[in-house]
Amino acid sequence: MAQRWATGCQVFGMTHERIPVATPNKNAHIESWHSLLEGECWQNQVFQTLAEAYTVTAE
Repeated sequence: MAQRWATGCQVFGMTHERIPVATPNKNAHIESWHSLLEGECWQNQVFQTLAEAYTVTAE
């Protein structure tokens, strides 16, 4: 799986950056995005499949 991730990053010209554990302030924009997703899309939802979660998130 890690190799597929690395290959995908390379194909799309992305840089995968790692941050130290327990330092959410170093990726505040991502933490904010996750908060929005949870509040607007995932709160009080139980998904049976990844496809179902994807559909709700895309909508």
